[in-house]
Amino acid sequence: MKPTSLLLLLACTSACAQDLGLIPNFPPQKDSPAIIERMTSSITDLASKLDIKNVSDKTIIEIQVGWVTESPPSCASQPIAPMIDFSRPEQVDLKPGKRHSGTSYRVGTARMRENARKLNSRLLHVQFGIVNVKFEDGSTWRYDLKKEQTFDNHTATNQFACTPELEQRIRSVK
Repeated sequence: MKPTSLLLLLACTSACAQDLGLIPNFPPQKDSPAIIERMTSSITDLASKLDIKNVSDKTIIEIQVGWVTESPPSCASQPIAPMIDFSRPEQVDLKPGKRHSGTSYRVGTARMRENARKLNSRLLHVQFGIVNVKFEDGSTWRYDLKKEQTFDNHTATNQFACTPELEQRIRSVK
């Protein structure tokens, strides 16, 4: 499975109160020493479990996940700045090539519905990635999500612009 970003489809009426649809789609992080390989979501938590792999040649002792929430083009009544969030740093003992399963990053689906209402958006894209890594030797790696506002230059978000075709596809999934 290749790394992807989580796409949260909030197919909404004008009141934005319909059910969620989830499509996994984690973006590759070329320079990251760790990647998210898989995400498990629940009804209440978009990131109830993340499987993270150490792709570096050093042991990782601390890892932090970040996520950015965006409204794809034409999905909101006005342009919206991306919203950035972070998990707490997590202590791990992740040897090179090994995987770690982190549990509950507390990305609540109710909060995402509320964000969609506040943003007056019919669709939200939530992209997850690794933002901070600390190695056993004391060195660190950091991805500046606050500055970049994306993990893939908004490519995935732009692919899900609200078009009549996409809205029909969303309705057919329900």
